[in-house]
Amino acid sequence: LGEEDANRVRDARVPSVPRDAVVVREILKSMGVTDVEQKVINQGMEFMHRYTSEVLAEASIASKHAKKTTLDVEDVKLGAKAVLLSQFVDPPSLGDAHAMANAVNKNPLPKLSERPGIHVPTELNLLSDNYDIGPARAHEVA
Repeated sequence: LGEEDANRVRDARVPSVPRDAVVVREILKSMGVTDVEQKVINQGMEFMHRYTSEVLAEASIASKHAKKTTLDVEDVKLGAKAVLLSQFVDPPSLGDAHAMANAVNKNPLPKLSERPGIHVPTELNLLSDNYDIGPARAHEVA
């Protein structure tokens, strides 16, 4: 955040709005997002808290491993790297994505039937279990 934004965050002394909520709103505003639901702000605060807690936990482990009594910047950097490596996955390179797409696209799609109406996938084409939801039909009860 710029100095003007930092001052605005410091000046936001509205007791009902947490400082972290103001920070999340300012981050979104700096990205061009002006209209946002409160749930988005809450989720941003939750992410910040969880990420910071995990980084500090990893930093504490690194500090203890190095037999230090206090955390320093290097411990926090190492903790951040550990969290990034374990939780955030880099997308495949463009070349790898093309290779995967070409491998999948080598298989032709199944032919569609010529019947009219909605084409519902068969059991073989479903990605998850097919559940029947609702009351049992008369022919299923007997």
